[in-house]
Amino acid sequence: MQPSAGIDQSGAFLGQARLLAAAVGLKPRLIKADIYGLPKDIGTFDLVLIAIGVLHWMSDLHRFFRSSPSFFLRVAIW
Repeated sequence: MQPSAGIDQSGAFLGQARLLAAAVGLKPRLIKADIYGLPKDIGTFDLVLIAIGVLHWMSDLHRFFRSSPSFFLRVAIW
C-alpha cells in the first residue's frame, strides 16, 4: 500500500516529507492544515495513521474524532 496523503500544520515537516517521498519515488498529496480544521474537500481514506507522538500534542482528541467522522474508516495508532 502506498501512502496517498499526509497532513501537518508545519510547512517544514511537509517539506521534509516531500523530500523523503521523492527519494523513494512516491508522490503523496501533502496538505498543510490544522488537524481541527481539515479542508472540506479532504475526502476519505481507507486507513488513517496517527503517530503516537502526535497524540501528545492533540489537546482535544474527542473534538478531533467528532469533527471528521467521515474521514475515518479505520484508524491505526502507531
